[in-house]
Amino acid sequence: MSNNKSEVKHKPAGFFSMIRKSLFFLDPPQNSLGISIGHQNIIIVELNKSQEVPRMVRLTVQEVPEENANITDILKAMFQMGGFSNTFINASLSGKAVIIRFLKFPKMSKKELRSALEFEAEKYIPFKINDIYLDFSVLRSDSNMKFVEVALVVAKKDAVHELLTQCQQANLNVKAIDTDAFACCNAFLAAYPEEKMKTTALINIGAKLTNLVIMSEGMPAFSRDIYFGGDDVTKGLSKQLHINLPEASKLKYKINDSHDERIETIVQGILNHLITEIELSFDYFENHFQKKQEPVEVIYLVGGTSRLGGLADLFEKSLRTKTVLFDPLRCVTVDNSVNQSVVEQYANSLAVPIGLALR
Repeated sequence: MSNNKSEVKHKPAGFFSMIRKSLFFLDPPQNSLGISIGHQNIIIVELNKSQEVPRMVRLTVQEVPEENANITDILKAMFQMGGFSNTFINASLSGKAVIIRFLKFPKMSKKELRSALEFEAEKYIPFKINDIYLDFSVLRSDSNMKFVEVALVVAKKDAVHELLTQCQQANLNVKAIDTDAFACCNAFLAAYPEEKMKTTALINIGAKLTNLVIMSEGMPAFSRDIYFGGDDVTKGLSKQLHINLPEASKLKYKINDSHDERIETIVQGILNHLITEIELSFDYFENHFQKKQEPVEVIYLVGGTSRLGGLADLFEKSLRTKTVLFDPLRCVTVDNSVNQSVVEQYANSLAVPIGLALR
């Protein structure tokens, strides 16, 4: 797979355009595709948005067989077999290639704000300004209208170019690039509008990475990627029980069925690292901003690893905060033509692709 930047034909109009104009604003009714490229699976969702409640009309999932798999070839095969209505997609990035910062600036025009952010960006990020794409959104103003809170998002150009090349070589047209974290926010606000004014934490636990976003008054207020995922649980079980990785992977989802206190203790011990990092993030959010924040009222768990038995109870007990599973399917209906067994198997992993398709 080539990383030659000359192969990139274009970049989508406004990287992270979802956080420009109006956050989480839905496109005009049309079929829209969201692609989530994870470490274990690639998931493509197509939504028909001609009705008030979007309808999932296609869902395709393909395992990524190895770390250096040819993503372009997998995408080509998925589109050849998937029967999608178009090739215009919304995609996303996460991890070390993306940084999100929440900043406060004196009130100024958007043009002045962009100039200020570009001038001062290197104060807030570990990358050179020439190595990144930058975008931002004004989230809210203070009561005196003297300051504005801004979400600054930067992505490394190399990562953006690689994603674009993968998609373009698969004959796909990239409409927009988002972050996994904000895609989860998009799906959450559509699925749980009644929770909009609460302070909520969305925790998307994947195979290698966990996205944490804290929402306040319907807007993201804090975001962090934690390098911990389901693979860490698998490796820990494999090491401590002296079993191979495939056996450990199956076992971690059957904790409740096994009734084996030793296995539960091992898994809880492994998960303590993630819980500690989340607890530190909550403390930072509540106490280290210029404006003291309300404590997190509810935690929503999503992502493939959220299927671990007893995970919500463990989080609720450890973090002393109500914890429930986030159901991304609450914001859509599912067409009868979509394979229901695939929907059920991957429901926990659909927040990002649904959030992208909702754009």
